[in-house]
Amino acid sequence: MYESYSSVVQTRTIRILETIAFNEDLKFVTVDIGNALVQADTNEKIFTIAGPEFGDKEECVVILKKALYGLSTSARQWSLTLGDTIREMGFVPTRADPDLCIRLSDDQKNTNISLPT
Repeated sequence: MYESYSSVVQTRTIRILETIAFNEDLKFVTVDIGNALVQADTNEKIFTIAGPEFGDKEECVVILKKALYGLSTSARQWSLTLGDTIREMGFVPTRADPDLCIRLSDDQKNTNISLPT
């Protein structure tokens, strides 16, 4: 049995950050990553039949190497991939909400925040 749980940043965390940004006159930006799930590798072997877009390979058995929409483990794989990337950039999860990551600048005066949702 494979894990399919993917955590999400808490609503109250977003509300607190929005309040801080508003009070401190900071820019608050959100992004949507197109085709996010297919950016993540899959850990399990998933076999499927190739469709017509594969030309002469149609109806061949193929193994998926990337997570796809509709698979039960795709959201979790994407969350793990994004989390790994954010940590590689120097962000660390907070104790209050592990899906809220922060990174202090070298001068410790500026803080960057990342929410892997």
